[in-house]
Amino acid sequence: MFSVHFGLSAAPRDYRDTLRADAGQYAAFRLALLHHGVYVLPDGRWYVGAVHGEPELNHALAAIDASLASLGA
Repeated sequence: MFSVHFGLSAAPRDYRDTLRADAGQYAAFRLALLHHGVYVLPDGRWYVGAVHGEPELNHALAAIDASLASLGA
């Protein structure tokens, strides 16, 4: 598991730090990912499971690249 947060100048150290992240930017990123066929949790937690093989990870990476590009990030 890992987490994704926008708008922080440093990696969050605790839950309070995550509350300072740009929730609107993450929501836009999440929606863009969904348009590319990738569903992620609304709170920023991401999981990679044993059933995720190379094809799934490659799809997710391409969706991440396209989503960030569409947001101008």
